[in-house]
Amino acid sequence: MGVSCHQLPGRSGTFYPHYWCHNHDTIRARGEHCRCPERNSRADEFDAFVFEQLRAALLRREVLPVGAGAVATHQPAPDDDKLDAELACLGRKFVAAQAERRYLADLYQARLVKLRDVQRRSRETDERTTRLTERRAALVAERHDLDVGNRLRQRVARFAQRVASEMDALDFDGRQRS
Repeated sequence: MGVSCHQLPGRSGTFYPHYWCHNHDTIRARGEHCRCPERNSRADEFDAFVFEQLRAALLRREVLPVGAGAVATHQPAPDDDKLDAELACLGRKFVAAQAERRYLADLYQARLVKLRDVQRRSRETDERTTRLTERRAALVAERHDLDVGNRLRQRVARFAQRVASEMDALDFDGRQRS
């Protein structure tokens, strides 16, 4: 089964390209029960409709499939500003943890706290610093993924825009070749 394009005369005597199904002919379809009941379709009108639908899909980013999972994920994409704010907050917490460690050393040297208290609080500070470092590494990786996704979305949008503008310039023969 398939379709072919051929020229049929219109009412004014002008010939127009039409699509016709190979199974439109009873002999080719191997019997009346397998014959295609559809009429020939004007190829130029059909192609214009299909190309307009394709163009509209290319220009609608929410409809355009970008690739299985390449852009769309199961969780919402993180926001640039939110990631930047969280990274800045983690940086401040890391600096505060380092300052606390220095403060504990100063308190110990001034003999205001005992060694076991300094050791306990140092362990707590070290654990907090480790958690902050791990969280920062995770955010940096997430930021990288977001940057890659943003670049991919921009490239796809530019590609879709370019294809849509080139589609507008195609004549009937160009659409047939596409």
